[in-house]
Amino acid sequence: MPHGRLSSAVLCAILIGLLIACAVEDNRQFAAVSWPETPTPVATPTLAARVSATPTKQATPTATPFLISTPTPTATPIRETTFAVRVLTDDSGEPLPLARVNLANPTAAYRRVIYTNNDGATVFKAVPAGPDAYLLAVSARWYEPFTTTVAITPGQTDIAVALQPLVTATISADRVNMRTGPGLQYSVLGQVNDGDRLIVRGLSSDNVWLLLEDGNGILVWVSGTYADVDGSLADVPTLDAPILDVSGS
Repeated sequence: MPHGRLSSAVLCAILIGLLIACAVEDNRQFAAVSWPETPTPVATPTLAARVSATPTKQATPTATPFLISTPTPTATPIRETTFAVRVLTDDSGEPLPLARVNLANPTAAYRRVIYTNNDGATVFKAVPAGPDAYLLAVSARWYEPFTTTVAITPGQTDIAVALQPLVTATISADRVNMRTGPGLQYSVLGQVNDGDRLIVRGLSSDNVWLLLEDGNGILVWVSGTYADVDGSLADVPTLDAPILDVSGS
């Protein structure tokens, strides 16, 4: 083999050897390098969303209304009392028995009628006392009716009433004609007898005839010649004669 070719081959072999040696050395150095371990990925903690609880809007406390019951007005107890009425005659002041006494009060729903005893007295019991006025009406035969109002209060005991006697006429003969007017020319309505008593309601202008009221409330004319008057005719009105009735006598 020629010398020149050998040298070239030797040189190539040396170079290849050097290259291999360098490569081995590089691998050693590379292996000797302490490479940091790849960290195992740590699971990033999932941050739980911090849920802020939305504060529940507290209802404004409604004040529970105190049920204040309106007190039921206590009915004022009605006080009752005893109320006595004494009836007298105005002319003599004597007790008047059998007088009709009516005591009434619509507001108190009270009404009683009692007749007086022989002493002219009557007593109303359990009468509601109060400010409301009572109507007191007293009547008796042959007397003018009397009406007034009274306030009955506790402790009030009695009241005295004097009745004015009516002017009356007592017939003094039998079968005396009752006429429609003051004169014989007026019609006859009927007759009255001795002892009959009637109320005098009027007097004729000539003072002869009396206008009388019978027991039925009918007004008739009777000649004063046949009647005895009890009372003063000055208290009786003078009346004009009615239109003449010529239908009878």
